[in-house]
Amino acid sequence: LGWGPRWMLGGFNFGGQRNASPRWRYGGVVVPHWLLFLVLAWPVYRRLRRAWILLQRRKKGLCRYCGYDLRASPDICPECGKSVRELTAILDDGRRGRRWPIIVGGALALGSVGLCWGIERWHGREPQAVRLQPGIVLPKDRLPQRLELEAAPGVWMRFALIPSGRFVMGSPPEEKKRSNDEGPQHTVNISKPFYMGQTCVTQEQYEAVMGTNPSNHKGAKYPVEMVSWDQAMDFCRRVSKRTGRSVLLPTEAQWEYACRAGTTTPFNTGPTLPRNMAQYYWSWGYPSNRVGDFVPGSVAVGSFPPNTWGLYDMHGNVWQWCSDWDGEYPAGEVTDPTGPKKGSLRVLRGGSWHFYPGDCRSAYRLRCSPDVQLDYFGFRVAIVAVGVD
Repeated sequence: LGWGPRWMLGGFNFGGQRNASPRWRYGGVVVPHWLLFLVLAWPVYRRLRRAWILLQRRKKGLCRYCGYDLRASPDICPECGKSVRELTAILDDGRRGRRWPIIVGGALALGSVGLCWGIERWHGREPQAVRLQPGIVLPKDRLPQRLELEAAPGVWMRFALIPSGRFVMGSPPEEKKRSNDEGPQHTVNISKPFYMGQTCVTQEQYEAVMGTNPSNHKGAKYPVEMVSWDQAMDFCRRVSKRTGRSVLLPTEAQWEYACRAGTTTPFNTGPTLPRNMAQYYWSWGYPSNRVGDFVPGSVAVGSFPPNTWGLYDMHGNVWQWCSDWDGEYPAGEVTDPTGPKKGSLRVLRGGSWHFYPGDCRSAYRLRCSPDVQLDYFGFRVAIVAVGVD
């Protein structure tokens, strides 16, 4: 069916990108397309239905007001008291009695469809990316929403601007499947905007920079996996050297701030994580509206809708390394935290295809030795925004 019915059929895209489906966000509330279309189409339906009833009554010689049979009636309709001559004059005017309701109804129907399509295009549009060439310093007061960085010749990485702000890091004690290391909740100030990779680093990008592809689930647009923290840092160093930019793994605070994108629920999709919004293992602990059978393994980056700030796969697919050593959260308010000074384990965030949705929550923390490689460990990178030098 192509992309056409996407906005009418609840976001399912038949014949297009897998589960790419669109849901519009208004002030943090997700509105399905079919619901908005139904609201706009309801008055059109009522008008067309009324026109059809009047047309049928005219053909059968019935009163247009009450439906009484006028073929053998006196001058006045015995049911509603209307003059038969007046009714006959109105009903004999075929152009006015048959055509104008259909014309007006059709125009309203086409207008509602066009409005649905226009709203989807406007809300779903992707900002144009600025290609960051060597030596260019971006103005601090007019940072572009999207950047592209050439990690290797002909291979570009796309970044989304994450604004500065503050949020509550961690999860409340009543959150389902919560772990003790997710508390205490504390306020974190992100003092400077930064750019976060819109997707995890793909196998194509990793191989172009490192010259090898260690992944088990092969695919140019699939996230690279079987990558340790040490290898992820080596990738960042090589890209930084080539581009002259500070390419880094995000801190744990930056990652959770970017993942939440202003939300306070367990997931940036709300209290649950629908199966058509992320790649994870089954639905233990959280209802997920699961559709179809689970297919193990990672999927291509960008297979599911992004969060409000334009980041894909912040829940599920592959775990993402952060720069921090594992440690306890501070009790009070902090600004731009970077974690403990030393440790033995590094932190990963986001969950993966191999884990339940409770492990994919925005606040969930996983720790592992920095030299471990697993087929559900990947990473995404960040770059400094202010000055971008």
